[in-house]
Amino acid sequence: MSINKQVTDHFLYTDCMCPCCDRLVITPLFFSHMEKLEELRQICDFPIMINSGHRCPAHNAIVGGVLRSWHMKFATDTRPAWVPGMDDEEYLKRLEKMYNTANKLEFGGLGKYTTFIHSDMRPVRARWTG
Repeated sequence: MSINKQVTDHFLYTDCMCPCCDRLVITPLFFSHMEKLEELRQICDFPIMINSGHRCPAHNAIVGGVLRSWHMKFATDTRPAWVPGMDDEEYLKRLEKMYNTANKLEFGGLGKYTTFIHSDMRPVRARWTG
């Protein structure tokens, strides 16, 4: 049986798995997060890529994640898909639009970085720029 199945219309389970061990914790939190991410994808006028989804503790340490990273429960770092001919300015405009749209979807945690957007389902609202 292939695990490369759709979790939503635009995202696969494999998009969300830890890259070092293929681990993925499936909980109601995971499905709630992915429903919001799918809504974000449908609202944006461009494809969204998942850079990082679930991380096992070992992988989290390797990438310099914080000790209690939401990625170990489930979080995503996403970015607009690269489009041929898109320069850095256009990329940043798309990232800003993506952030503003994600903010309206009320993820618990939402952080804007230079090249990606972090989102998670923490119970307390947290917003930051990294």
